[in-house]
Amino acid sequence: MRNSFGKLCVTIATIVLLFAAAFFTVSLILRDSDAIEQKYKELNVTAQVGVSTPDLSRATVALLDYMHGDRVNIKVEAKVDGEDVADIFWHEKEIVHMAEVQTLWLGLEAFTKLAAPVAAVLMLLGFLLIERGKKRAILSSGLFWGCGIFGGVLAFLGIWAVLDFSSFWTVFHFIIFPKSLFQYL
Repeated sequence: MRNSFGKLCVTIATIVLLFAAAFFTVSLILRDSDAIEQKYKELNVTAQVGVSTPDLSRATVALLDYMHGDRVNIKVEAKVDGEDVADIFWHEKEIVHMAEVQTLWLGLEAFTKLAAPVAAVLMLLGFLLIERGKKRAILSSGLFWGCGIFGGVLAFLGIWAVLDFSSFWTVFHFIIFPKSLFQYL
């Protein structure tokens, strides 16, 4: 029983660390406004939404700054289809949803900061619980299962997103923001 609980602790610690590392990586990528602007150009987003690349980049930076708690609102002036617009994020549903996104994002940032100490405690607990002579096998098994579970979930979500992004995105929002006005957009 102690060995099983020790393995569980190691498995959970591995998943926590991998999730924190993945979130941290995404956070770093989203801070690269030049790469985002380049992707907008590659995908020809400006033609699709009627907003110039510089205005689109400013709006994206404003949204990301808001998500990180560095702005109090998401108000951004821009030209949309050649006309000056005082705020491209004017709709109440967008504003409410982005407030929910900000809450989630800040929570994930806090989780990421706690992930290493929590994982270290779980690893230590797992190590202490596992019987002598079985530590290497059970620790490696816990690491294997943690990586396998995390990788399996990531692969499943990635395949789903590639095959049917619309349903993936909708279900993601229903799960993450169950009371959101996003459901009624």
